[in-house]
Amino acid sequence: MWVGDTGQVTRKAETLRTELTSTLQTFSKSILESEAGIATAVEDKREQAV
Repeated sequence: MWVGDTGQVTRKAETLRTELTSTLQTFSKSILESEAGIATAVEDKREQAV
């Protein structure tokens, strides 16, 4: 078991949470933009995407 400064552990956990949230938001935005591109593409391009 690790014993240390609880405040430091809390700060590290909060930093990790912030980084994970940011990464997930970026990833989600990328997926949504890709899906929007597929949905609005001409039929031939939509078929290629599937």
